[in-house]
Amino acid sequence: MLKLIGCCGIIAGAAGLFFEWKSREKKQIQQLQELEHFLQKGAFSIEKECKPSRVFFQEYIEWDGKDMMFVKILQELEENLKSNTFSTGQKAWQAAWETYKEKWRPGEEEWQVILSMGETFFGKDRKEMVFQMRAYEQRLLKLEQAKKDQMAEKGKIYMPLSISGGLMIILLLI
Repeated sequence: MLKLIGCCGIIAGAAGLFFEWKSREKKQIQQLQELEHFLQKGAFSIEKECKPSRVFFQEYIEWDGKDMMFVKILQELEENLKSNTFSTGQKAWQAAWETYKEKWRPGEEEWQVILSMGETFFGKDRKEMVFQMRAYEQRLLKLEQAKKDQMAEKGKIYMPLSISGGLMIILLLI
């Protein structure tokens, strides 16, 4: 009876590891979607409403239903901009993101996109800013699709691997 309980525990643990990995991957996809939404709203705010970037950042922080980590990053950016410790808005953007890099955990390509995105919000020409935001949005969409494809491919491997690994441990214990 104890062996049966142990076997069930091992299989449950293996399945739990798989689902933990899957939930982390989904969180990263949601973060990419949040960035895409941020760029969409930013382009609309700058192009149609003619709002400065700082006003847009403040309004975006106040909007409900977003990833709290992203709100904290924008609040950090606001503090950086208010303190005038950085020579450019781009440097303030990068410093805010650097603060939360370990918690956000972006991929390398995603990280490069995030750091360079700051340039788009602190330009002088509104049309160019909107054009760049839409270009970054397309890059993020491609990254999101690649991450979804990669997750599906790895899921096909990880699920059977975790179950068969659990079964091997069970066979070794029996």
